[in-house]
Amino acid sequence: MERKDMTSYRDIAAVEVNLPNGLWLDDQCQQVAGLNPLSGYDEAHLLALQGRVSPARWTSELLARCVTHIGTLQPVSLEAVQSLSVGDREALLLHVRRLAFGEALSCILDCPACGKKLNIDVQISQLLLPQTQNPAYWYRARLPQSNAQATFRLPTGADQEAIADLAAQDPSAAVDMLMNACLHSLTDGDMPLEIWPEDVVGDLAKLIAEHDPQAELILNTACPECGHRFDVLLDVGTYFAEEINHRLPYLYREVHLMAWHYHWSEAEILSMTRSHRKIYLDLLDETLREATL
Repeated sequence: MERKDMTSYRDIAAVEVNLPNGLWLDDQCQQVAGLNPLSGYDEAHLLALQGRVSPARWTSELLARCVTHIGTLQPVSLEAVQSLSVGDREALLLHVRRLAFGEALSCILDCPACGKKLNIDVQISQLLLPQTQNPAYWYRARLPQSNAQATFRLPTGADQEAIADLAAQDPSAAVDMLMNACLHSLTDGDMPLEIWPEDVVGDLAKLIAEHDPQAELILNTACPECGHRFDVLLDVGTYFAEEINHRLPYLYREVHLMAWHYHWSEAEILSMTRSHRKIYLDLLDETLREATL
């Protein structure tokens, strides 16, 4: 079988999804994106990147491989996915993860009150928020503490990558750097403010969170042992990366079994998606079981 026949299955499995905020192109907000599922090549590439790049860059690399179009933009470059809002990137990660591993997410947590471990299961559909009804590139809002008028944009993947090294050393300074990048202007009436009010960083962070709720997924759960309720931040990128990393031995085992039985090359097998490989592996398992009866 030729490799081009293999890759056609990836195109068949492609989906279109909604972006919460969208990408601005020529003053038009593009809020629909096309996605391909991960191929074996993509999995191997992402595995090779782990530990070598920041989580934000890892997400950019993944999305650049899977996003086929954003509205009228096609093809989609690395720079394009870096310019998406954090919430859009989180939504796309959830959709790609669904294509790769299914709808359900399972997490093991430690109760902060009693220390017992608990399992929580959540559906990806529960985590995806609706589109912003009136998206904008620049937003204007009053800061609650100082009453100053802020003009700001939402943080992007490029912003996350830019602060990654600083965030590992000084998280507070990284937040300041991020807010500086997102704030266009600060005014009191018609007068620009040369000196920022004391609480501007915290206030601006709250405004950004309100305008991009998909960017930070907070799960509220209760411990079945002691009944304590608590919030936990779901880091989709880290969760997804750990799933892919866990599957490394299985990926090359799949290549070995399929090459041995079907005589396909490594390139042909790695061009297939996980679900496509599973079809043949299930058939192979059934054949081997029948042969031993």
